[in-house]
Amino acid sequence: MPLSNEKIAELIKKRDAPRRTGTGGRRKFNINDRSYQAWFALHHELHNPDTGDPAFCDNPNCVDPRDKTHGQSVVDLDGKKVCRFCFLEGWLTTNPEQTTLETTDALSA
Repeated sequence: MPLSNEKIAELIKKRDAPRRTGTGGRRKFNINDRSYQAWFALHHELHNPDTGDPAFCDNPNCVDPRDKTHGQSVVDLDGKKVCRFCFLEGWLTTNPEQTTLETTDALSA
């Protein structure tokens, strides 16, 4: 059964129609989401890509109980390297309701 001119025109129109794109890309990362799903969604580094040195958590009070002689698996949050343990503990989270940091002097007065 041969195709009619109308059917050919319809198929050409369908072929040349603009392709449907994605739904808008990835959602912006919420820095306060400290779930395992958020941890595994981030890009992990085992070494510094510039120097090749092992990567370490930037938290001076890192809570990772494992041996840190050979580096850690870290993610980059706004320029700071964070290990999984510090990430889940909530290091570097922000509280939008807290606008100023009250010191103990201001609280005791």
